[in-house]
Amino acid sequence: MTTAELQLITDTQDGIGKQLFGEESTARETSIESAREWAVSQQNVEGAEVLGGALVVKYRGAGFHVWPNPEPADAPPADLVDLEALTRRVLARQSRVAVGTRRAALINALAEDPDRQLRLPVFDDMERILKAAGFNVVLRLDGAAATRDALRQLGDCGLVVQSGHGGPSEGWTGAGRPFAVQTGERWDWETGLPFADWFANRVVPMTVPWGPKVNGEQPTRTFYGVTGRFWSNEYRGHQFTRALFMNCACSGAAEAYSGYREELEEIGVVEYTGWTGEQGKAVYTAWRLLATMADGKSLQRAVDELPDWYKSQTDPDSNQVASFWYGPEEYHTITLGGVAQPAPDIVITSPLPGEVVTDRRCMVEGMVSPTPRTGQCTLAVNGQSTHLPLDTNGFFSQPVGLHAGINTIRVTTFAPVAHSASVSVDAEFTPDILFTTLWWNTDHNDVDLHLIPVSGGADASEDCYWNHMRTSWGATLDVDDIDGFGPEHTTARSVPPGEYQLSVHYYDTHGQTEPPAVNVAVSTNGGQAVIYSLPALHAVGDWWRVCNMRYPEGTITPLNAYVPASLARVFVPAKPPLALIIFPTLPTAHSDVVGRRTVGR
Repeated sequence: MTTAELQLITDTQDGIGKQLFGEESTARETSIESAREWAVSQQNVEGAEVLGGALVVKYRGAGFHVWPNPEPADAPPADLVDLEALTRRVLARQSRVAVGTRRAALINALAEDPDRQLRLPVFDDMERILKAAGFNVVLRLDGAAATRDALRQLGDCGLVVQSGHGGPSEGWTGAGRPFAVQTGERWDWETGLPFADWFANRVVPMTVPWGPKVNGEQPTRTFYGVTGRFWSNEYRGHQFTRALFMNCACSGAAEAYSGYREELEEIGVVEYTGWTGEQGKAVYTAWRLLATMADGKSLQRAVDELPDWYKSQTDPDSNQVASFWYGPEEYHTITLGGVAQPAPDIVITSPLPGEVVTDRRCMVEGMVSPTPRTGQCTLAVNGQSTHLPLDTNGFFSQPVGLHAGINTIRVTTFAPVAHSASVSVDAEFTPDILFTTLWWNTDHNDVDLHLIPVSGGADASEDCYWNHMRTSWGATLDVDDIDGFGPEHTTARSVPPGEYQLSVHYYDTHGQTEPPAVNVAVSTNGGQAVIYSLPALHAVGDWWRVCNMRYPEGTITPLNAYVPASLARVFVPAKPPLALIIFPTLPTAHSDVVGRRTVGR
């Protein structure tokens, strides 16, 4: 998409916003119809429709854009004092209970909206209730912290509470239409648009009212909205565990938008709560339900004991009724109970705490006991987390790349309860001017990094990749991970002035049927790493052009271009048989020693 096309989209967005929220806007029904008519008159708009009070616009050659119906003002219950007293009684009683095996995530994307400040103490109380009931609240995502990357870290949660504006994510008619819930991450039209996710309707821009009116005009902000397709794509290999998902967004349980909860059911959510229309009390209903369930009761019993105020809300202008909904019926008896278990033991035997290392590539070894099931252990280096494979006895041995200076290595397991162990090491070697990391979310398959000179003094035909791991112009690939997950690192301590392109190639499935979701972290001249994500490499031979880097400036230009194998026209030689691959030993001057590595680790 060209800069001119993006500018045309932003101009159209501004025009629609003026129709909906400008000083001249009238009643919602009138202004939204005027906005729809204005939108369809624009040359870059393929269609526009009003669905459930929300305006949905489809841009030509791009995705959908949603202006959800503004939520009614938050409405605290009349028995707020009684609810707070119930919370205090639960906390007083449950404070003596041992920490259990449960994990929870609380997502309040509206935490920074000046008109939604009543939600903050509600989420505080929900967090206190869950912790007292033996839950590990692994993520509390308020406002801008509720990013797409953060939402990718909820795997194996038994409870998720999500609050944000909600609305349809594409048109036009029929049951099961995709539905989106606003995150706290701002949508940026200027840089880094996730075109693959947008076109696949995994994310959409959502423009929502923000704060009180100023001089008669309603301020707005545009955020990423995530759909059910986002959840099912991100959690195919790392699912929720018999989870209760409480969606506090408007219309999250409307029959027309059942696709959202149906996608969640495919990845381990067994019970879902939501609302059929516009309302301002969902967070209070979730609070009341959790307080009652923490008293040892099932969801069904908690719903039965809900006062009527918590179950519905009538719009005074339209007389439309929004109702609380929960399902499916076979899991109405779900509880917050569980047997308290001790945290697992995690022992990192190498490297040792405080150890001084002179090699950029470091082997992390140790064990986890008891051995968690597949997908329940991660390894993070300086905050960048990847899957950590274990053998049947819980032992691990995984190479990682270090930065010059202090590095923190953390091993985390999520079952039976979340627990971490970490060590810090001091890496003493010349800093890299280029440091990249590739990792993905599936086992067995083979994904490769490629770094190619585009212009400047380096030989443009000399690609740094698995078949040429050390180039004459200064780049080095540390290892070719041929059997899943990664990581792989391409680094350089000096390169000729010029431009270099970083790409990812899907080499082989090795029998894996799920397309990998791929991540690349890029750091230049010792700066903060920039992380790029691709939801899926769909077929062997496909390429993802990640970014270009220019030296000596160290500037990074995002590309985010997906190139199918049929259009790539790039020859990649065949790799040796999978039984054994021998990697060359790098010169001592590079402080890297790469041995041989067999499939299966």
